[in-house]
Amino acid sequence: MLGKVRIAAAAALLAISTPAFAQIPGDLVGDWSSDREKCEDNQAEGVTVFSLRRSTVSWYEIDCDHLRAAPAASGLSFVGRCVKGGGVRHPARIGIKRVNREILHITIRGMDRIDDVFFRCKK
Repeated sequence: MLGKVRIAAAAALLAISTPAFAQIPGDLVGDWSSDREKCEDNQAEGVTVFSLRRSTVSWYEIDCDHLRAAPAASGLSFVGRCVKGGGVRHPARIGIKRVNREILHITIRGMDRIDDVFFRCKK
């Protein structure tokens, strides 16, 4: 009986001390492009596509996970751990502001430097 109590206490302590990871709201999940018409990464043409998933953000060769909500004046702000092409993970701040249902303003500071408007990709 005492062993079960210790295991339950350890599990509760772990749950309290482990930071909760943030999730991207469902209505923002999907692909967002820097070009109104094209929805495929093309660095030569300057087209970047962001893939927003419930717990990850990715673009070009960069993937970010372990998103944590961060204070923001407006919109959403996350701090994530990002990696480019399988290298070392680096912190990055990701800001997302809704312009309207089809347009987001996304800023990235850290792994990359982006401050631009992105359009919902057509299905």
